[in-house]
Amino acid sequence: MQVIYLNVNANKAPEKLNIKDELQNYYNLIECNSIDIVRRKIGKRYFNIICDDEGMLVDGPKISAISNLGEVRLVGNLVICSDMVTEDGDLVGLSDEEAEYIRQRIEFLYTRKYPQGYYILTQCEY
Repeated sequence: MQVIYLNVNANKAPEKLNIKDELQNYYNLIECNSIDIVRRKIGKRYFNIICDDEGMLVDGPKISAISNLGEVRLVGNLVICSDMVTEDGDLVGLSDEEAEYIRQRIEFLYTRKYPQGYYILTQCEY
């Protein structure tokens, strides 16, 4: 399935990847011990986001998603896929149009803790 992978830990630009919907793939990409799948609004549309479930519990988490007001929404690496799920509950990949929609909302920003800047998902709301 096609996803957008945002690797903030390595300061990489967002990537469009084709991966299998398998738990181990998510653990490898997110680089964590416990993942969560959350449904969040990006701009005016909803998407499923695989993220680090314990990311806010570590010392000095690296912000990966902010709201329109700059409020922290998610930390650590992210895998973003469609809002759709199959009848079996499996995640669904992004269309090319959805992937581009997300990429337009990822910006190179600077934080106090990371003044060199890195890519952050913006317009992320509950």
